[in-house]
Amino acid sequence: MKVYIGNATKQTLSFSYRPPGRGIRTQQIPIGGQELLSGDLAVEEVDAALGQNAKYGLIDVKEIDRTKSFIGMCYSLDKPIALSYLHRALDQNHGVLVDRGKDIRTKAAIAVNQHLEDQLVENDLGGLSNLEMSVIEEDSPKRPTDAGPMISEGVRVNHDAPEHPTPATRAPSRARGRKAA
Repeated sequence: MKVYIGNATKQTLSFSYRPPGRGIRTQQIPIGGQELLSGDLAVEEVDAALGQNAKYGLIDVKEIDRTKSFIGMCYSLDKPIALSYLHRALDQNHGVLVDRGKDIRTKAAIAVNQHLEDQLVENDLGGLSNLEMSVIEEDSPKRPTDAGPMISEGVRVNHDAPEHPTPATRAPSRARGRKAA
């Protein structure tokens, strides 16, 4: 049986697995590419390779259009993976990572606000009503040319935010009513 492994990330991946009764096998999968696992594998070897890597996000290529989360690797049995599937997965991953980055920056602003407010209260200096935090990515000669647009984004933590913010601006419950706008 032939197994093609596709890489939907922006880094070269090592695909490792241990066939039953054998040592570890590893193959490099290029960025946005695919590799045929070496050898004509028996069904139990294929099941072992796929099962061992499923917990790391390996999915059937047929699931790409139904998956909304990050897709690291995908597989196809007996036929190569169409490049259109890998391109869709790469595009989807970019969107997932952009959204994840925005969420992390929002949560970081709320945490910084809480820390500053705790310090102010501890020192009897009052409190904060608003905090603005900006993240600006500066150009660097080491920055890859295919890294996408640079980040320039601001987050405002507002104590006077509405009680029921939109899902994109909802603060974690432990932030005691602080809302990021």
